[in-house]
Amino acid sequence: MRVGARVLAVWTVFAVSAVWAGTEISVNVSELGQLGTGVSQDGWRVSNVSVYASDLALRFNKKASYVLSPVFSSPVTNISMVVRSSSALGRRLTFSPVGGGTNLIRRVEYAKSYAEQTVSWREADDVRQFRIAFDDGGKTTAWAIRELTLALSGESGGTGGDDPADGTPFLKVSSFLRGDKFHYALDLAAVQESFGDATSVPLAGIDALAGWQAFCDIDPVDEISRNAGTTTTGGFYCWCPQGAPLGLGTYSSAKHTWRFGCIFTNDTAWTVRKMTLLARAGQWGAHNRLEDTLAFEYAVSSALATLVDGLTWTPVGAPWFTTAYTNGQADAELPYFGNVSVVHIPVSLAPGGKLGVRWRDTCPREGANAALGVERFEVNGKIKFGFFIILD
Repeated sequence: MRVGARVLAVWTVFAVSAVWAGTEISVNVSELGQLGTGVSQDGWRVSNVSVYASDLALRFNKKASYVLSPVFSSPVTNISMVVRSSSALGRRLTFSPVGGGTNLIRRVEYAKSYAEQTVSWREADDVRQFRIAFDDGGKTTAWAIRELTLALSGESGGTGGDDPADGTPFLKVSSFLRGDKFHYALDLAAVQESFGDATSVPLAGIDALAGWQAFCDIDPVDEISRNAGTTTTGGFYCWCPQGAPLGLGTYSSAKHTWRFGCIFTNDTAWTVRKMTLLARAGQWGAHNRLEDTLAFEYAVSSALATLVDGLTWTPVGAPWFTTAYTNGQADAELPYFGNVSVVHIPVSLAPGGKLGVRWRDTCPREGANAALGVERFEVNGKIKFGFFIILD
């Protein structure tokens, strides 16, 4: 169905509560009207409402009729309702922000029965939950909402955030939702630009790496350096060769194991399905050393906190990437890249769940070190909505 320039797509699975930044949504009122009184579904709660069979509008039947929304992760900035009343002047429907702001009550009144009107306004207060209720004004009537559209701000967006439980930085799924698609891509150009004239900077100071972690054995690495691939010092690096693709990775040394990667937390009430990882490994330096390998692993667990947690990490390949240039080969042949790997994760990411992705560079003996890393990294997934219709 096309309305103006907007294409409406409808999903049947109930799932709502946290919404991505800067998105306009339409509430599927016919699905909402089928909830029973007192039933809580994905954060929504209704009482004494039903659905008109003629146009699937949400019907408010009596004084106790109401709809209570979930708590949204971003403020509701604009509200629009297409409404009608079955009787005349004095029959009211109220929109009440819950918690925050001035808790103003918006009233919609009619002088003519059954006349359908579009009522819209911009909400100046920080409204993250609301209640739509029947206010009969002392008279008996019925109300119907045929369309309910909301716009949410981008205040909760960004590249990452802190887990409220322990303050560990994670990448929030809500920050990377567009429509029904979850998509994250590592921006190596932004990482390189963050150095300015410096050769080493705090990892926490690079916005493009918010939510990323690095470890030498089990010790956190707080600094990242940039290098063309010629280093012989163990560390976490942005590989920046002149005129060649960028990379993010490590130079292992002294029989240490280096790990780097990121953790996503599903801070929404939707399940992320059909997740895929896309990555491409590279070698930026050889230095006539022994063969080196880079392992690629992922884990899905709500208990995930760091890249060195002793959980079950699923390996991709065995090994995922092995150096192509070792003894007697010049750095002029580098960088060298492997094939693009597409990994289909067999499990979904439930609300509150975490997805960890890491690369492991182990130096089993002196001389087995190289400048390794990833030249490309993306995460993709899809979500399904219940009451929401996405307005593209």
